[in-house]
Amino acid sequence: MQFLRFSIINLAVALFAAVSAQAGDLNPPAGPISPTMKTLTEIEPRVIINATNTPGDADSLFKITQPGSYYLTGNVTGVSGKYGIKITAPHVTIDLNGFELTGVPGSLVGITDTGFTSTAFAATIRNGSLRNWGQSGMDLSATSPSVEHVRVSACGGNGFSLGLSGRADGCSATDNGDTGFALAFGAAVRNCVANSNTYYGYSSNGGTIDGCTAGFNGFAGYLAQATVISNCEADDNTVAGFYANGGANLVNCTAIFNGSSGTGYGIYLSGFGRATRCHVTSSSGDGFAISDDCVVTDCSSLGNSNRGFWLFAVSSRVEGCHAANNAIGYAIPGSGNLVVRNSARANTAANFSVPAPGAGCGTIINASATPVNNANSFANIEF
Repeated sequence: MQFLRFSIINLAVALFAAVSAQAGDLNPPAGPISPTMKTLTEIEPRVIINATNTPGDADSLFKITQPGSYYLTGNVTGVSGKYGIKITAPHVTIDLNGFELTGVPGSLVGITDTGFTSTAFAATIRNGSLRNWGQSGMDLSATSPSVEHVRVSACGGNGFSLGLSGRADGCSATDNGDTGFALAFGAAVRNCVANSNTYYGYSSNGGTIDGCTAGFNGFAGYLAQATVISNCEADDNTVAGFYANGGANLVNCTAIFNGSSGTGYGIYLSGFGRATRCHVTSSSGDGFAISDDCVVTDCSSLGNSNRGFWLFAVSSRVEGCHAANNAIGYAIPGSGNLVVRNSARANTAANFSVPAPGAGCGTIINASATPVNNANSFANIEF
């Protein structure tokens, strides 16, 4: 009986302690009671893009006029004669949130900064897609934008037009009526795809393009001036995989199946251009077409319908390259170039075609007849 009484007392003490722990402070601090829950703004500190928060005007469906972070909550259908989203404020970030902006016949640009002129404060656009806009999908050429993981397809103009020092990462431009990515000076593009655009996959006038692909574009995969293009690929473009001039620098790039009907180029290089460790194969025309004042080193040109390396101007150097299974390995029609330390094999018409004496081609030796050693270290080798 005493044991039972002791157990009941212990149970009562435990219950009292539990109730006391849940009851809170019996002597709360002085002053009014304030809420402890977070507001909706604190939970989601962004603004929904809609007719209430971002009403449009005469030429836009939605217009962003204040800095801040904005997002979509559903797909958007365009209107004839209007932009989809027009940005007229600095420090704007738009999360498309996986949704799509779809244009209609007569619509303008999907997302634009038209009329905004402060290049120091640019928009960031991410995570969504734009399709069927009457003009370009995204025209942010007035500022210095950053675009991440956005797809643009079947628009009447460019897929993306990016302004001074703009950036694009992980984006794609397909079936657009002009160029996939039209890039202003200083733009940086990486890990992007440009396929089946009417003219170019990428058009760049000073900047960097890295880790990108371009296929089935109507003229060239890449049109570049004063641009570093690295680790990129060009497949099945109508005229050229890479059309590079004005100081363009190609590094670790690959061009396959470019050109059509026996013409075209894997890589066309002119005007102080450079190609290093690049590979061209199966072009309908020439592998490398090399104009004036260019340097091509450690490259290969294989299985092209015409010439592996065609030096058709002056003052260029080709060194440490390999040509095989082309019609002609190296074609050097004029003087004023330097072609040394190259190799060639199984080119059907000629491994080296050097009609002009003093054309700048090093001694050509056949490795099966002449030992290759330091005495002929600058010679060109056929085997």
